[in-house]
Amino acid sequence: MEIFVSIDGGSPGDWHRLVAPVQSICWPKLPLLVIEVDVAVKSSEYRENMTCRKPAVIFDIGGGLVDWNVFYIYRKLLPCDQEIEVFLREIDFYRWNEEMQRGIKPFSQGVTELAAMHPLLKDLIFAFHLRWYEAVGEINAGTVEILRELYQKGYPTFGLSNWPMEKFTPLKKRFDFLQFMWDYMISGEVHQIKPEKEIFITFLNRIQRKPQECIFIDDVKSNILVADEMGFRTILFSDPIDLRLKLGLLGIC
Repeated sequence: MEIFVSIDGGSPGDWHRLVAPVQSICWPKLPLLVIEVDVAVKSSEYRENMTCRKPAVIFDIGGGLVDWNVFYIYRKLLPCDQEIEVFLREIDFYRWNEEMQRGIKPFSQGVTELAAMHPLLKDLIFAFHLRWYEAVGEINAGTVEILRELYQKGYPTFGLSNWPMEKFTPLKKRFDFLQFMWDYMISGEVHQIKPEKEIFITFLNRIQRKPQECIFIDDVKSNILVADEMGFRTILFSDPIDLRLKLGLLGIC
């Protein structure tokens, strides 16, 4: 038998194993709970509490779990991808879209302001607002299957993604895979965006984890680089097969 002692009735993770005979120990003048634990019958949950927690696995939503591409809208409105690229550069789309994902102002206001700056392109600009959901592609079944497996194996699974909150909220019913996440944070909810460190800090505080206790998966290199600098273990997402392989190399899945 092994003897474990809890001071003030602490949880199993706070129990201390006695390494000397009970008679030889000078007990502190504190309430003690002494428990005999048979090594053969300790539960796996107890052993886990005595050692370490499973790492949190954090998924980006757009890109890894769901296909999203602004070209899906403009391929219906412009003759070729080259013209789409010219248009997007002209309006500085990606910088502007990051601010929409930050969620400081209503989407309609941001579109109206951008259209006022580029009046000759206003119809194409307003199309992004009016037809935004056409940019949402198929759910990536392979990645969702990995998420589901991890969740069912007891891994803490989370989401951290850049979306304007007013556009993301109507998609929740479509995104059935959200049920396999303990929690998720959307940029428009907290008015912070990846790859800024602030959103990672906010997220870690919310889930009560350190970066070293997390595996972060994202398809955007700049997001991965910042997470690396902060101490996360990271996986640059390309496809589900590669993701499963890399998780395996980390001892996961």
